[in-house]
Parts: sequence; structure tokens; C-alpha cells
Amino acid sequence: MGKDKAKQARDYAIIRIASTGQKGEQNPVPIGVNGKRVSVWRDEIVPLERSFVLALRNAVAPVAEKPKGSSGIQTSRRKITRFVPRFSVEILGWVDKDKYDYIRGLAMERSVTEDEAYGVIDGTIDVSTQAEGEAA
Repeated sequence: MGKDKAKQARDYAIIRIASTGQKGEQNPVPIGVNGKRVSVWRDEIVPLERSFVLALRNAVAPVAEKPKGSSGIQTSRRKITRFVPRFSVEILGWVDKDKYDYIRGLAMERSVTEDEAYGVIDGTIDVSTQAEGEAA
């Protein structure tokens, strides 16, 4: 595998954003990077460009706690104590442009199954043969 092909294999990923079950969670999840925007439905397997995957992985939410005063009574000010990942993102695998295009085509038509996603990732589904068969 040449250097360009190896680099290209890390330019796209197949992911799934898990539902939290919390009331009011965003669905679809909007993701924006450098003026480009995509929306990803939770619990769906979708292909994404690397920049969007990194944006999801870097998204954090603050956790604030009400501190207790010296008398043990909670004060009204909240103190941010830590940051936690905002989304639970499962990266099924990194793929090249051909595999990205194939999975993207499936995702536009219907939901992609785990078997299909892993088949494309590990090469048991040959996307070049599939693409030629669909074109004929």
C-alpha cells in the first residue's frame, strides 16, 4: 500500500452515535466544521469525513456542581468541576474513499447494518465489484 493510499485510508470513518435516553437529546446531531455541516441520526451507522469525526470526539460538555459553603449549606453559584465527552461515538473503522462512497450510497437509501459495515471495513464485501455491478 502506497503512502497516499495509507493516508487516504484514515480520511474517512464509519461511525455510530449512541442514544443517551435523556429527554431532549438532539436527533439528528448537527456537526459543523469550517463552514460545512452534516446531520447524523443517533443509533444509525454512517460514514463521515475525518474532520467531522474529530469534531465529535473533541466535543465536551461541562459538569457543574453546587459547592457547599463553610456551614454545609449549598451556595447558589455553580462551579464547573470537569468536562465529559458530549457524545458517545463508536468508530467502527477507518476506510478509504471507495469504501466511504459505497457506505454513503447505502446510507442514503436505507439503514446500514453492522454486518454490512464490518464487511466493507474488513474487505469481505468487495466494493469495487459491487460498484461495477450497480453501474451495469
